[in-house]
Amino acid sequence: MAPTYPDWTRRHKICDVPPYVTDSDCRPIYKGETPRKFEFPTGLPMRTRVAAHKASDFYVGKYVQAVELMKKLPDEDPRNFTEQAKIHAAYCHSAYYMGKTDKAFKVHGGWFFLPWHRWYLYFYERILAKLLGDDTFALPFWNWDFEGGMTIPLMYMDHSFKNDISPLYDENRNPEHANAFVDLGYGKIKKPISSLSRENLIWKNYMIMFMQVVVLGASTRTFHGEKITETSSKCTCGAGTLEYMPHNTVHNWTGTVPTGKKDCDCPSKTCYGEDMGIFYSAARDPIFFAHHANVDRVWTLWKTQLDGKDYDDPDLLDTKFYFYDENAKFVEVRAGDAFDPEKLRYKYEDSPSPWLIRPIPWLMKPIAAAAIERAAQCTLPTLDLQTNPTFSGPVKLTVPRDPPSSTIKELLVIEGIRAQRNIAVKFDVFVQLDDCLAATPYVDTMPPEYAGTFVELPRGDNIDDPECGCGQSSVHTVISEVLGNLGVGQEEESIKVTLIPKVDLQQPIRISAVRIEHE
Repeated sequence: MAPTYPDWTRRHKICDVPPYVTDSDCRPIYKGETPRKFEFPTGLPMRTRVAAHKASDFYVGKYVQAVELMKKLPDEDPRNFTEQAKIHAAYCHSAYYMGKTDKAFKVHGGWFFLPWHRWYLYFYERILAKLLGDDTFALPFWNWDFEGGMTIPLMYMDHSFKNDISPLYDENRNPEHANAFVDLGYGKIKKPISSLSRENLIWKNYMIMFMQVVVLGASTRTFHGEKITETSSKCTCGAGTLEYMPHNTVHNWTGTVPTGKKDCDCPSKTCYGEDMGIFYSAARDPIFFAHHANVDRVWTLWKTQLDGKDYDDPDLLDTKFYFYDENAKFVEVRAGDAFDPEKLRYKYEDSPSPWLIRPIPWLMKPIAAAAIERAAQCTLPTLDLQTNPTFSGPVKLTVPRDPPSSTIKELLVIEGIRAQRNIAVKFDVFVQLDDCLAATPYVDTMPPEYAGTFVELPRGDNIDDPECGCGQSSVHTVISEVLGNLGVGQEEESIKVTLIPKVDLQQPIRISAVRIEHE
């Protein structure tokens, strides 16, 4: 099969954006050049990306200067800050066709996610270095997976720079989170079911990292996401465990809070959330790049510390992406050439990763006991996939199971997910959960029954536009270890799956299938 690529010469309809977003908001400069093939840099020093919360004043000053210079570039320069942000918008919102097909090319919700964003950060970083005249410059990473970095780094806050607002500051953030510890499991539009202490929230964040990366992301497919090719269906879409959480949840936690109201004043941009809270403008906030640097770092840890295996499928490896480089030249890159950071001449500063080893679950028992005692009811409604496959509150269903051998991974697959588009949707997945616990704070503590999550940023309302695909997603997680820890033997012919929305829904969530697969 010929490698796929985003065809910059054919403009696809912009999809999944709020009604106030214009076509020009999502289309970066393209001057019609023939791209040159990217060549790995020679003579470039190995650059070290530093943890933002530990960065020196000297480094911060240099970074601030670089972004200020980028923001001052002429409008027609494809390297300027606004144009760089539009690149992300274009690849997120269907600005180009996929090769010669009638499908849109998108980088979220599948196997393009990690390599595309690695290339995006690489060129952004090289542009900043070029503007500084310093080839040793590297981006910082927001170390939200370690206690010391679980707040918005100081360099991105509203502090003065040359008697003006710092170019690293963005006003479109949730003001309630300015000095708060990040909740990697964030999902509520309003207030969470329970308010965990800082100590408990740190523990919960470590448990989220362990479950999403080490346990549920233990296969290539579940970690990277679904395969998307020119021959796959328009409905093929499914993010990997890292993309759903913490990637999407940190976006939602950082950006402004969407109201989700249909009749609100949309030009005020309160309907959908802004900047980090929605894809089309996410890269307008400089913290976006620190956030994605840490996502990229976790990918490297998955490979180096957990022996994770990337896809080796030529359909992905030979996929082409297009960017403007540090010299404003239009270049073509291969997805597969992003798999080794050393070839791109960067690495990450060492930082503790306590979540790589299972956190001690000391939090669970007292909360469980209290939750059972306060439970208002103990019979959840059953989700009927044949007659009414929708839910807006906790539901359960029984999923048949062919007992696997001990050498085979068992995957839980949820397909055909369609959810409200103008809010940050989230629902969590549990197996063998006691019905009495479903509506209690226990489910907010990453209990042993946790088996996955679905998280999306707000999008536009054109879910039924045939040009924009079918608006469906899927979840795939490895649940072998979860079932083993719960004492579910190979002889069990079915498991109970519980789905719990974590947002205030105005429209129910719909799914088409839940099943067990083996890998």
